[in-house]
Amino acid sequence: MYIITVYPIVKRTFKDELTYWSSHSFSAGSIIEVPFRSKHLLALVADCVPASKAKSIIKQASFITKKIEHKKEIPVVRRECVEACEQISKYYAVPLGSVINACVPDSILQKNLEQKNKDSKEDEKSEEKKYIKPEEKNVLSDLLVYQTNTPDRMSTYKSIVREEFARKKSVHIVAPTVISAEELFQNLQKGIEDYVILLHGGLSKKKQIELWNKALECGHSLLIISTPIFTSLPRHDIQTLIVERESSRAYSSIRTPHIDWRDYIEMYAINIGARLIYGDTFLRIETLFRRENGELSDFFPLSYRIEKTAEIIVVDTNTNSKSLKTGASEAVATATIETHPSLHSKSKKTFSILSEELRSMIEYTGKKNAPLFIFTARRGLSPQTVCGDCAQTVLCKLCKAPVVLHQKKSVSTSKPLTSELGIDPNRFFLCHHCGTEESALQACAHCGSWKLITLGIGIEGVEDEIKKLFPKRQIFRLDRDNATTDKQATKVVADFQECKDGILLGTESSLAFLPEVSYSAIASLDSLFSIPDFRIHERILHTLLRILEKTSTYFLIQTRDPDNTILKHLKIANVLDFYRDEISIREMLKYPPFSVHIKITIEGTKQEAAEKMKKLQKVLEHDHSEYTKDMTVFPAFVPSAKGKSTLHMLLSVEKERWPDPKLCGLFASLPKEYIVRVNPESLL
Repeated sequence: MYIITVYPIVKRTFKDELTYWSSHSFSAGSIIEVPFRSKHLLALVADCVPASKAKSIIKQASFITKKIEHKKEIPVVRRECVEACEQISKYYAVPLGSVINACVPDSILQKNLEQKNKDSKEDEKSEEKKYIKPEEKNVLSDLLVYQTNTPDRMSTYKSIVREEFARKKSVHIVAPTVISAEELFQNLQKGIEDYVILLHGGLSKKKQIELWNKALECGHSLLIISTPIFTSLPRHDIQTLIVERESSRAYSSIRTPHIDWRDYIEMYAINIGARLIYGDTFLRIETLFRRENGELSDFFPLSYRIEKTAEIIVVDTNTNSKSLKTGASEAVATATIETHPSLHSKSKKTFSILSEELRSMIEYTGKKNAPLFIFTARRGLSPQTVCGDCAQTVLCKLCKAPVVLHQKKSVSTSKPLTSELGIDPNRFFLCHHCGTEESALQACAHCGSWKLITLGIGIEGVEDEIKKLFPKRQIFRLDRDNATTDKQATKVVADFQECKDGILLGTESSLAFLPEVSYSAIASLDSLFSIPDFRIHERILHTLLRILEKTSTYFLIQTRDPDNTILKHLKIANVLDFYRDEISIREMLKYPPFSVHIKITIEGTKQEAAEKMKKLQKVLEHDHSEYTKDMTVFPAFVPSAKGKSTLHMLLSVEKERWPDPKLCGLFASLPKEYIVRVNPESLL
C-alpha cells in the first residue's frame, strides 16, 4: 500500500495538499484522477511513499484517507518541476496547487485528462513512448549572466546551440512575451528549421499540444523557444536554459499566483542540473548586485558600454517656452477646453509640442523618404486636465483617478468643430484606470468654472500637431487605444514598413513591436519621472536603450531636464555609473535587493477595507512584532475604483530572514480578498 500526496489542478485555490492511499505506486509529476467529495478531480502527484514508511503520518491524521481506484497515470512534468513549485510556493507565500496550475499550460492538462479517459493498453504504451527517458543530471548547475547588445547575444546563442547539439543536448530559451519569442525564433532558426520548436500562448490549443508532443517525441537535440509557462516541458536532455530580456517586467505575473517567473526558472534549472544564463542589454539592478556578491558568474565579461550607431541629440524644451507661465513638470498642453482671453494674449508665445529640432527631423526624413519613430510616454491628447481658477485636477467620477483627454477616432463632419462654449464636441475624457468615458462638455466639479486647461503631451496631441504641420506625411499610431491585440499591432508595424516616409507614433507598449529605423525621437518622457516608484529610473533607462538599439542614425530626445543623470549616462554610452548610483540609493533606503518587500492589498468599501487592514495589523503586531517596525499602510496610487477603496500594507523584511515559515503560513491562511505580493514590480 502507498500513501500519495497530490495537489488538485483547479482554478480555485486549495491551501493544502490532499492525501490518499492506493495499492499502486505513482510517479511524482504525473497526473491522476482522485475522488473529492462527490466528484473526481485532476491532480498532480507530489509524493508517493510506501505505507510502511508513513505509519506516523497515518496515525496522526485527523481524517479518513480515501482510496484511489484508478491505476492509470499520465506523466506531465518532471519531479524537479514539482520541487521548484514547492520552493516558489514557500518564497511567495502562495498555495502550491495554484503554482503548479500556473506552471503547466491548460491545453496540456486538458489533453492529458482526455488521454487519461482512454482505457486501452495501446494508449498507455503510446503515452509512455512520448517521454524521453531520464538521464543522470549534473551535480552542479551554473548560474550565469550575459550583458551585451542584442546582435551579439543572438550570435552567441547560435554558438551555444551548435555546441549543445554537438553534445547531443537541447537548449531551452525563455522569452518574456509572445512577440519576443517570435523574434527569437526568426533570428535563430536559420539552418536548423527542423529542430526548432516555438511554444507560446498565442498559438491555438491544438497547435500547442502538437508542438509539445513533437518536442517530447523527437529523438534529435532541439532548440526550444517559449514563453515562461512552457518552461516545465519534461524533456530530459535540456542542458542549457536561457532567460532572454531578463529585465522585462512581463516576467512578473499580473494574475494569481503572484510569482516571478525568473525565480521559478532558476529553481527549476538548479533542480535539473542545467546551466542557466540571464541575458539582456542591461540586466536588472538586483541581478547585477547578485553577480557582484558572487551568487552569479559571468558567461562572458559584462559589457557596461552601450553599443550605439545613432547620434544622440538632447533638446531642452525650456528654451522654447520660457515665457509660458506653468507649474507643471511636463510641457503645458496644446490647447484649452475653453477659449479664455488671457490664454491668447499676444505677449505670450504659443507652445508647440514639437521643438524646432524635431520639426526639422520630420521635414528632413520626408525629403529623404526615411521612416521615423516618435515615442510618447502618455496616451490620449493630454494626460491631465486642471481648472484654471481653483487648480483642481479633473477626476473620474467613479474611481477618482485623473482622466485623460481623448479625440474620437472617426470625427463626424456634420458636427461643429467647437460648441457654443468653445469646446470640441468630438473630444471626451477617458479614465485609464476603470475605463469610464465622460463628455468633455463639463465644468470644474469643484468650483463650477469652465476654464479647464490641459497639461502634458499625449500621443494623440503629437499626431494632431504633425498632421497640421506636415499634412502629406502618413502617420501610423501604435498604442493600446489604437491596437488592442498583438495581431493589430503587427499589422500597424507592417503598414509602416511598407510606407517609405511613414511616421510611427508609439507609447511604451509599442516597443515590443518596434522595427529597425534610421531616425527616432522622444516627444515626451518627463512625466515618467514624476511616478513615485523606486524602479522608475531603471524602467526609463530600459526604454531609452530599447529605442536606441533600434535606431541607426539619429536619436532625438525632447526634455525639460537635459541635465538628468540618466541622459548623461546615455550620452557617454556607459551604464556602470547608473548601476552604482541606483544600488547606493537602494542600500541607503533598504530597498530590494537589500530587503524583501511584501505588499498586502485589500479592496472593499472605505470602511470595510480599513477594518480588515486594521485586523491584519493587530495580528501582525501581536504574533510577528519583529516585522512591524517599518510596517506602513497607505491608499493605492488610484485609491478607489468601481465604488471600492483599495489599501496597501507594506512590510520590509531582511533578506536573510525570508522566507519565514510562520509569516508565510499566516499569509497563506488569509482569506482570498487579501492579495499578497512578495517583491512586487511596483509599490503603488
